[in-house]
Amino acid sequence: MQYDEFRTAYDPVFDVLDAKTLPDWLPGAVARLKELARWRRRSRTPPHRGVRHRGCRGQAGMTAIGELAEANPGDKSAMLDLNESLYMRVLSLQSGHT
Repeated sequence: MQYDEFRTAYDPVFDVLDAKTLPDWLPGAVARLKELARWRRRSRTPPHRGVRHRGCRGQAGMTAIGELAEANPGDKSAMLDLNESLYMRVLSLQSGHT
């Protein structure tokens, strides 16, 4: 998998994180991203973005997910589950692991 393929799947998800309502396609897109991320970890493809940039984007994503969770109480638990894996990744980036 090329980085561009991952970004093509990732960008629409990241772009809707600050929306007031979640689009119907979001759960499927998140599942696809998780699969791409698993594949990418196995492939050991070198990162194309700096660690600092990815950590900042991860923190911004966590904030946006938290805000969406507060605005959508019915889906809060599922959304906060997304934050847990993102939080672990941000910690990994901050400790120097890519």
